[in-house]
Amino acid sequence: MGVLHPGTFWVIEKALAHDDDTEAALQTCRIRGWVDVLEDAIPNADVPPDMNPASIQWNRVLPIYKLTDAGWNAIHRTQGWVVGTFVVALVSLVVSSIAFGVGEIRAHSSNGTPTNITRPK
Repeated sequence: MGVLHPGTFWVIEKALAHDDDTEAALQTCRIRGWVDVLEDAIPNADVPPDMNPASIQWNRVLPIYKLTDAGWNAIHRTQGWVVGTFVVALVSLVVSSIAFGVGEIRAHSSNGTPTNITRPK
């Protein structure tokens, strides 16, 4: 990124392509909550070959996007960790519930009264 003088024009060297595929991908990211629009209707143009700011044709307006926390999580793939920890917690809950139920069943005799528990001598 640089600044084109005279004036203060941002020049982004490897800017996002402006085609239908990119627009579809950006709309998908907006729907999923991965990006938000920071500014809408920012003047945009291609830099002329002579690099003269006076000959720039401002022929379109485009938004500036920011990456949200959900977008960073998608990049760093933290969703897999969250799902994995949830599965482990769920399995732990099921196993402990089964163990508690089995212990309760063993604590009662067949007629429903608790059995005597004695200490070893």
